[in-house]
Amino acid sequence: MAAIGLMLSIVPAAFADIPDTVIATIPVGAQPHGVAFTPDGTHAYVTNHTSNTVSVIDTATGTVTATISVGTAPYGVAIAPDGTRAYVTTGGDNTVSVIDTATGTVTATIPVGAQPDTVTFTPDGTHAYVANHLDGTVSVIDIATGAVTATIPVGAYPFGVAFTPDGARAYVANQMEDTASVIDTATGTVIATIPLGEQPHGVAFNGTHVYITNAAGNTVSVIDPATNAVTATITVGPNPYAIVFTPDGTHAYVATGGDSGHDGTVSVIDIATGTVTATIPVGGQPAAMAITPDGTQIYVTLSDGSTVSVIGTEKAPNPGALQVTHTSDAAGPLQDGQVVNYTVTLTNTGGQPIAVDRALALAGVLDDADLVSGPTSSDGALVVNGAGDLFGINGTLAPGQTVTVVYSVVTKPYAEQGDHNLVAVLADPANLPAGIPGSCTGLGDCLEVETAETAAVPMVNPAVAGVVAAAVLAGGGVFMFARRRRSTTA
Repeated sequence: MAAIGLMLSIVPAAFADIPDTVIATIPVGAQPHGVAFTPDGTHAYVTNHTSNTVSVIDTATGTVTATISVGTAPYGVAIAPDGTRAYVTTGGDNTVSVIDTATGTVTATIPVGAQPDTVTFTPDGTHAYVANHLDGTVSVIDIATGAVTATIPVGAYPFGVAFTPDGARAYVANQMEDTASVIDTATGTVIATIPLGEQPHGVAFNGTHVYITNAAGNTVSVIDPATNAVTATITVGPNPYAIVFTPDGTHAYVATGGDSGHDGTVSVIDIATGTVTATIPVGGQPAAMAITPDGTQIYVTLSDGSTVSVIGTEKAPNPGALQVTHTSDAAGPLQDGQVVNYTVTLTNTGGQPIAVDRALALAGVLDDADLVSGPTSSDGALVVNGAGDLFGINGTLAPGQTVTVVYSVVTKPYAEQGDHNLVAVLADPANLPAGIPGSCTGLGDCLEVETAETAAVPMVNPAVAGVVAAAVLAGGGVFMFARRRRSTTA
């Protein structure tokens, strides 16, 4: 008999996929300000200004998994391009706390200028630039030595810093001077000063142009780096502070309403047209933003409370999709004492990590066969636990990751078998059938194959019968695998 397959597509996600909408709110410490993602997007680091801590968020679950004590009044945070270290500015003691991301501990404290606000790594990860708000300077830190190798005078009250993709120049927003300083990173000198709108704040580069928010002007200035001239001015919501780009550079997200008296929102700019295409309410006073490396989510810190708002972007694909394939090596009626090998293959075909919680119920198999090995997992990302005829498969799969679970049974003598059907059930734990299933009838999403068998014992002309089934499961779907053996008159 030819193999039969069933495919069922369901959408699971740690967060719902709703374009340009707040899809989650995550509690953190008091007055969160800075936020940054690890390069793989699995964790976000949030500075809590009055808690003197950093919250580490697992982006797959949206929960805080660690809280790290740092210096006084932490503000900005940046993650090294290799993901090994997080740099946190602490304005209360004029230092940068260096966090080892593997251990979650502060391994160094680096003195910088007065009231450091933001910190930004060069594209090659060799240096960090720290904007010292009260000094009117930028401290340059050598990452290899942890020492400040240069202090560069810029304009009054510097805040945001962004680099050209080649790292040759840095653009610094001077908040109380209404200008941007352009730094030649090779010489450590300011080579140009660009007039902007009122109180420039956040800086971001989309690959071709520099965008700087003007907090008191309710605008965004667009700078051509080839000429260092402002080529466009885009009106957004009141008090625009932070700005981020989608990875493809086609859209900018601008946090607005950062002062009391204004509702917190995020303006979405279409770069091709230079117009605001959406306004997303986020609540509270937005302080900073960061976008996941895949562009699917934006974290917005709300400095007047203790939460982070999570926006699902219009570019967001399915955050995670679990594909499960259950197969055996059998292909005909089974003879007594025949070994049957099963393989469960689980793959995350989505763009974000996905949690796996599946139950493997073998009551419908072990009334006719004995378990001789497994179930065992090929990778520690998924753990198999349980005993008897019921097992759990649990863990988390990274995007693109595949893990197999294998087990083998040997059929009992015909006279010692139960209903002469081997029925294996793989399902959400809440959807397991009661008792020993004799077939797939009434069990929902299921595959069943009937094969011929002999009426007498011992069987004659035995072969192997099997079925291959595949299902895309998520959010609690049910998948069944069955093989039937039937007697005929000799």
